[in-house]
Amino acid sequence: MDEEISQCHCPPGGETYVNDDGMDICVSCGGWVQPTV
Repeated sequence: MDEEISQCHCPPGGETYVNDDGMDICVSCGGWVQPTV
């Protein structure tokens, strides 16, 4: 099942995790976030 994950804006201090594809996923909005460098 190929599920499309869209980008979202994670609130400051929002919880994130790395999924199996190595993408940073924001828990609160359920999408991927741009890594802060």
